Amino acid sequence: MMSNKKKILIIGGSGALGSRWIDLNTFEYEIHALVHKSEILNKNINANSLDIFDLENFKTYLIKLKPDIIINAAAETDVDFCERDFKNALKINSSLTYIISILSNELKIKLIHISTDHLFDDSKEIYNEQDLPNPINNYGLTKYISEEACLLNNNALVLRTNFFGRGTKKKKSFTDFIDNNLLNGKEVSLFTDVLFNPVFIDILCKIISLIINEHPSLSGILSIGSITGISKYDFGIKYAKSMKYDLKLIKKGKIANNYELTKRPKNMILCVDKFNKTIKNFQIPDIDYQIEMMCLEHD
Repeated sequence: MMSNKKKILIIGGSGALGSRWIDLNTFEYEIHALVHKSEILNKNINANSLDIFDLENFKTYLIKLKPDIIINAAAETDVDFCERDFKNALKINSSLTYIISILSNELKIKLIHISTDHLFDDSKEIYNEQDLPNPINNYGLTKYISEEACLLNNNALVLRTNFFGRGTKKKKSFTDFIDNNLLNGKEVSLFTDVLFNPVFIDILCKIISLIINEHPSLSGILSIGSITGISKYDFGIKYAKSMKYDLKLIKKGKIANNYELTKRPKNMILCVDKFNKTIKNFQIPDIDYQIEMMCLEHD
């Protein structure tokens, strides 16, 4: 019997965003996932390991599968690793995306690509989709190149965003870092001079599904984030309060004083006006509510 469900191929299905989107949408779509090394624990979907850099093999796979939409959530997000190993960062973040974009365009498959907020140079207080990126590290550069690769495809949608939520066994998240330290009575230093407007991973997953179902023709660049910005320190305080951690363990720090870290942008706030005008039937909750959502899920 033929399924009426949309067929979704998610690349990077074992990462934090990919695996969470799969878990929240297992029975909503016919989901196929490509993974690199990590195993997908959800046994209700079709997961495969495939070398995308084998172009002919990957093209044959796509022709046979005939997905309606590809979600590219694969990325190397370790900023320090990308700075140390530009070659591999370029391969994973840029070249991989270029292949996906070119083949999805050739085969007329909709592409949704997950980008980042690490694209700018602190020259503005808030960045919109028309602002020209000027990355200050290799991670930002390779993600900017990936965006340019996607924009060669008129049917591709680039989602610029920063999300928070549980990480994976392989890759721990910002809140995992806070949990692991505070639960063990260890102090953490969080930056007061780094600003962002992240979105809870479950909200981002809902938005991706909303785009698939109700706005499939969207293309170009769309920024997704909370309506207001917040510092990493203030975010950590709000999260710790919700989790009932000892707030005295959280200390104020400045990225400007951490010379051993790869240079990072201090202001990553994305303008969400275009999102609010485009996705009119969904309003992203304020950051406090999203943090509470995450903490309730944690319980």
